[in-house]
Amino acid sequence: MKVALGQFACTGIETHIGDDIPAGVRKALFHYAAKLKAGRRPVEVPPFLSDRDPVDAAAEFELIVDA
Repeated sequence: MKVALGQFACTGIETHIGDDIPAGVRKALFHYAAKLKAGRRPVEVPPFLSDRDPVDAAAEFELIVDA
């Protein structure tokens, strides 16, 4: 999957997990998938983020995830 993150997201990941942004995203996806598996509804994308263009991304990378 292609992942593009803005500066705010990158700063949050670096603050809580460290400089390895892809590892932080993997950890967040694992946490999110566990919540979905437990029956919790997905979080809606906030309206102010829905029209963001990935061109403004501070970090962009391909992430391989399991099905």
